[in-house]
Amino acid sequence: MTMQEVPQEAPFQLMTLLVARIIPDPYQPRTYFDEDKLDSLAKSLGYFQLQPILVRPISGGGKQQRYQIVYGERRWRAKQKNGQTTIVCLVTTETNVAVLFRYAMLENASREPLGAIESARGLQRMVDEDPLFAALPSTERKAKIAELMGRSIGWVYTMLSLLRLHPDVQKRLEPATPANQ
Repeated sequence: MTMQEVPQEAPFQLMTLLVARIIPDPYQPRTYFDEDKLDSLAKSLGYFQLQPILVRPISGGGKQQRYQIVYGERRWRAKQKNGQTTIVCLVTTETNVAVLFRYAMLENASREPLGAIESARGLQRMVDEDPLFAALPSTERKAKIAELMGRSIGWVYTMLSLLRLHPDVQKRLEPATPANQ
């Protein structure tokens, strides 16, 4: 990302919100949450939350305002496991869902890695929907996404090629969960 592509004024406000007023994004890139890792995260967040989660306002207003998670669902789930009622959040005014999805992909890439199929689906969504890359030809679009993700262009092509596999093969590449065993 060049300096021209970075907004000069970040559309974020730091707030402490009620956990109960926040809902997960049904379209977020991560679809599997390892319970052992969530337990470990819950223990660490019982002391201090170093990084806020990113949320966007979705409905209500005032005391009824509700928010949707852009990234940080693992931290939100860990706070719930701890029985904590508040969580530190960055509230964004960004409304473009493709841009918000890009934020989620970048955040997930720097934290607990996504599974191969989760990564592939997320990359495909960025290729198809992200306005940052929309004007570029397909090959350049994938190269820019690779640069943004800190990965090689080969990695992007490899991940995207997984989506051409038979669905049964794709299922085997997903993390083992009770639902897909």
